Amino acid sequence: MSFYLLSLLLIFALFGVASTYLLRFMYSYWIQKRMVLKYLGLAGLCVVCVVPLVILNYFLAG
Repeated sequence: MSFYLLSLLLIFALFGVASTYLLRFMYSYWIQKRMVLKYLGLAGLCVVCVVPLVILNYFLAG
């Protein structure tokens, strides 16, 4: 399996994890009536981790 396909899989997984953290934040904010900013930070970290992979894929794919 090539590095390009593995990085696409990792990008997909990171966006899934980020969306899970955003859903956890929305649930805790709307249902439990408390604001857990840790979830937003972790979701942002996942999105920031995606950026270098996208740039690397851009240069590797040609």
